[in-house]
Amino acid sequence: SDLEPLPGAGVATVRPGGHGIRCGMGDVAMTQTLVLRCADVGIATYVSLRVVGEPARSVTWVVEEPHMQAVEAALNPALPDPIGTETPAEAIERAVTTGAFATVETEFDLARLLGSQLIGIDGWQLLADCVADIRPVLFVTKKKKKKKKKKKKKKKEKKV
Repeated sequence: SDLEPLPGAGVATVRPGGHGIRCGMGDVAMTQTLVLRCADVGIATYVSLRVVGEPARSVTWVVEEPHMQAVEAALNPALPDPIGTETPAEAIERAVTTGAFATVETEFDLARLLGSQLIGIDGWQLLADCVADIRPVLFVTKKKKKKKKKKKKKKKEKKV
């Protein structure tokens, strides 16, 4: 199988020799930072991928609606969000026991689908150029919406 477990955490991962030398910034491999942005306009999603600090190294592509629907159909059952009449506990159990993240093989299949449906050829080329020597790590975060501050109305005091 071409699936390998991720390395463990700690000094042994950064300095495999375990020779006890204290780690500093000189021991950490510096990587390039890439920013992936998506803009959903209904019938398509526009995507850009760029290398931070290198504006010339930017690529864009379009993900058509059928591809997004395929991703949604595969991803929704994998997530621990209740579907239909499921309780939150049932949703978590489903996601952990039968969802796409339940086994290494099903997680790999989902990753392959996400990569093939969401990343364009130019995006893959830029990724390959940037990670030739270092295994990439993907962090997915949801953008927090800014809460609107409610203005408190000042009560007018009546003078007596």
